[in-house]
Amino acid sequence: MNGRTARLAAAGITLVEVMVALAVLGIVLAAAAPSLGDMMTKQRMRAVAAEISTDLAWARAESGLRPQDVFVGFDKDDRVSCYTIHLIASFGQCKCTRAEGQSCSSALTDAPELKTMRLPVSSNVQFEVSGTFANAMKLQSFKTPHMTAGVTDFKVDLKNSKNNLKLRLFLNGMGRVSICTPNNSFSGVPAC
Repeated sequence: MNGRTARLAAAGITLVEVMVALAVLGIVLAAAAPSLGDMMTKQRMRAVAAEISTDLAWARAESGLRPQDVFVGFDKDDRVSCYTIHLIASFGQCKCTRAEGQSCSSALTDAPELKTMRLPVSSNVQFEVSGTFANAMKLQSFKTPHMTAGVTDFKVDLKNSKNNLKLRLFLNGMGRVSICTPNNSFSGVPAC
């Protein structure tokens, strides 16, 4: 080997060094992947909680501006968890599981639909609504002009089917939305 070839061989890296670097990189990525998935799931749940919270606050504010109560009807089926914000208590005629823009359209009613939010099951984030409702419908109302909630023990529990993450939204006595975590699965969110 002449002097130039020896310098080039000394400046390069060997196949063994490349394999060791790839093995270390693989181990680091394998350790980071689950926490990255958890972080993305938590961010998705926070985004859904923020949207529901904002929509409930908006429905409450609308009840103070309009001459009639504003209703938020919750429903779910095997494809989606959803809710529709509308103006007339249509007793089961507004169904957010219908096609977008048609939640309140049927032969029995034409209630003004203000907004529909649909959360697909494929998102791995679902919500359950609870409270002392007047009938089988899960219908929260905000009374005009005082903007008070019709169902005072109303709660929305968000959960992730994969890793036991939970968030809860509830209304205080004035109808304002608060958030907590029932199982301390979110840092920075108060426990329920």
